[in-house]
Amino acid sequence: MVNQFEREFSLFCDTEHCRGVASGTDALRFARMATGVRPGDVVITVPHTFIATTEAISQTEVAAQVLSLPMFPGLTTAQQKRVAEEVALFEAIVANPLSILPIARA
Repeated sequence: MVNQFEREFSLFCDTEHCRGVASGTDALRFARMATGVRPGDVVITVPHTFIATTEAISQTEVAAQVLSLPMFPGLTTAQQKRVAEEVALFEAIVANPLSILPIARA
């Protein structure tokens, strides 16, 4: 039954490969592994996400860097300083191998 679903879904998605997994956490972990991240690499994510996001990162033995940029306009001076610090940190990290793990918001 799973094999049939994988074949039909890969045809639907017009892709050569499709694999069913047990959970969304597994899907995130396998996606990280497929990108070629290695132990010691850095994956950037955001703080306003479900725990499975950072769990999937830690399961691939890479460093999770949480980029905490404020999400609202009308920032205070302190918030603007924090944004500048986070952007500087991000620029420093980009010089190293990394992966960015996006999140879906409902």
